[in-house]
Amino acid sequence: MRLRNSLLFLTIAAAPLTLQAGRPTIIVNGDPPNPIIVVNDNFTFGADTLGGGDFTFQNASGTTWNSLLFTATLPIDTPIVCGPGPFQLCTVTTKPQSDGSFLYDILMGPAQTGGITNGEVFSVDLNDSGTDPTGAGSWGAGTDFTATANTTPEPSAIFLVIAGLAGFVGWRRFQRKPLLLK
Repeated sequence: MRLRNSLLFLTIAAAPLTLQAGRPTIIVNGDPPNPIIVVNDNFTFGADTLGGGDFTFQNASGTTWNSLLFTATLPIDTPIVCGPGPFQLCTVTTKPQSDGSFLYDILMGPAQTGGITNGEVFSVDLNDSGTDPTGAGSWGAGTDFTATANTTPEPSAIFLVIAGLAGFVGWRRFQRKPLLLK
């Protein structure tokens, strides 16, 4: 039993070392200049004519993004490599589409150290190697991506919601008490 568990652990631990070139790669990091300003929690972009690219964005939504969900339509069995960047995990799931393609959901999150804060500049690298803004990748020319950020409300907003609910519950209890006439 221990030997089997040890072998399973070594197999999982060594899996990243067996990755091969030519697999679509997506990495969120913080390099290139001249960002595209994103003012809400959703944005779109597309791979270049070489199936890659390095795109720079700035979170101007007014909130901190604790995770990012990227969606793209690709052929079935497309192995995807993703790097977490400011996030702890990167998971990929697929959903079949009516045209025979698959919708890939690439979720990066939760945040390790605060996520992508309001005003922070970050990039999305689709290149198989390097960070050339016009680089080559395995996504396919012009593959469209939709990104959706998951945010956590500020503590003061959470306090206001709780205070409002407590006030509502107290008001409802007061309304249920019968009036006593003397």
